[in-house]
Amino acid sequence: FFEKEDGSSDVVSGSLLAEPVNGVEELRLAVLIGCESGCLPRERGLDPYSGVATALVKMGLPAAVALQQSMSITAGKELLRAFYKALAQGRPVDVAMGEARLALRRSREAVGPFEWATPVLTQRTANGRILDLGEGQEGAKTWLSIVSFSSRGSANPLSDEEQYERFGDLQTDLREFFDGSEIKDHRLWSESIVPILLKDLSDRTRPGRKHVLSLAAHASIAFASGYVLEAKCRKDVGVVQQDKLWWPTEGDGSQSGMWSRKLQPKIIDPKKPDLAVVVSLSRDIEGDVRKFIELGGDGTGSIGALLSAVPAGGVSQHKVRDGLHAFNLAEDLHGRISSWQTDYPGACYHFFLCAPNAYIFFHGQLARNLPRIQLYEHGMGEGGPVYRPSIRLESESS
Repeated sequence: FFEKEDGSSDVVSGSLLAEPVNGVEELRLAVLIGCESGCLPRERGLDPYSGVATALVKMGLPAAVALQQSMSITAGKELLRAFYKALAQGRPVDVAMGEARLALRRSREAVGPFEWATPVLTQRTANGRILDLGEGQEGAKTWLSIVSFSSRGSANPLSDEEQYERFGDLQTDLREFFDGSEIKDHRLWSESIVPILLKDLSDRTRPGRKHVLSLAAHASIAFASGYVLEAKCRKDVGVVQQDKLWWPTEGDGSQSGMWSRKLQPKIIDPKKPDLAVVVSLSRDIEGDVRKFIELGGDGTGSIGALLSAVPAGGVSQHKVRDGLHAFNLAEDLHGRISSWQTDYPGACYHFFLCAPNAYIFFHGQLARNLPRIQLYEHGMGEGGPVYRPSIRLESESS
């Protein structure tokens, strides 16, 4: 219904309303906060797609938001606040609608118990991307999250509820595969977790766009995520570390605070080709790893040398200053690791990591040139600390 000059109602069909927008490519979205604007005609003989929202989309509009029935003013304001916020953060329109519905369900204001089900989305785009906000704008950032254990006490300060409110459907939740921090079955690493990471990170990221990644996750998952989003893929990724956002190109930039000594592999058995890489940034783990290898720990039978990386000035929880410092550390160490391939081109590289997840992610981004990688997770066994093989990564050419 529209209003005539005399104040009386003017009934306009959806098809008639859609005609002026036909072929207007700049128009990407219609939001119709009107009673039953999302309903289809009920009378026989009428075009079933002549409802307002459906008619607009049929004419070429990428998406339309409408209502199935009346909605309170309070609910309408909350709907629009959450929906537009999600769109401004670069979310697909269907994800933005999901977050808006979730916001209505969680609202403590005077919102009816079922008003979250009132808004409907009609769209014609396959991936839900109706807006290109452009580089350099805050809204061009896409927020992603990977969770494999409770975020409390982890490097991510957000609670589980805050995680979902911020990331919505762009959260990859892997907690079903774990009992606490322990994997339920070691086969889940390769059969479930890696395929999920590959699909989600590939589907939810785009070249040329800025992405913010929150990792309340195991070290192996942080490394594998970086491996998927390799440095050459043109997908700009920053990582949430504690309460800061670390970008690999932003920070101090000085070369102070690098590795403590010349990085040279220590030979264990010259007849074995594999290299163990031990990174001790948050805690010194070289002794534990060396003992694990000497005792013939699971997966270590072909390790012939150990490369231990410890920061200058010793290990601490706050040794890495920022994203650029983390990336420089990873790049320096990875250069030393890559030189091992000259003498052992078919080697597997065994990573034991105790470092901030941002550093681990950046190192994973650089590791695509290694033919085979075996990651390990720290855990507790009957005799004390142990390491267990987790994710195995292999290059396409290996």
